Amino acid sequence: MASLLYLKGMKEMIDKKWIGTTTEWISTKVTRKEVQEFCTVIGEENLLYQNITVAKEAGYADIPLPPTYPILFWQSIELPWLTDDFTMLQSDQSFSYEHTLIANKTYHCQIQLQKLRTQSNQQFIVHRLSIDDGDGLAATSDTTMVLRYQEE
Repeated sequence: MASLLYLKGMKEMIDKKWIGTTTEWISTKVTRKEVQEFCTVIGEENLLYQNITVAKEAGYADIPLPPTYPILFWQSIELPWLTDDFTMLQSDQSFSYEHTLIANKTYHCQIQLQKLRTQSNQQFIVHRLSIDDGDGLAATSDTTMVLRYQEE
């Protein structure tokens, strides 16, 4: 089910000129503690994501990040096409991995505005988060948001 967000006081919708625009690359390093805290919040109980011994026994160099963890990478990235201060809500999200992301490794992330469709007072926006691990593209995540603008 899609979540819609009313943006109070926003006078103009996002211009299509932004399609194809990418953000600056940001670097982030996820600690084991951050992974464990994320697991607590989402109710993930699999010890693979919380215990280094279990992770190493499974063949990982460190604790793997849960598949949906990259949604937190958005918090550090400024999107120049979203100029107003509001909370983003998504209607759809998918993840694609070249390999598993792990804790205590630095990742470089960037978001691109891929698609934008306006219908009446709504905009459907597709973003792609790219995650590079220093050896190349490690993962991507496509996120679709539906923004509904409140008419003034």
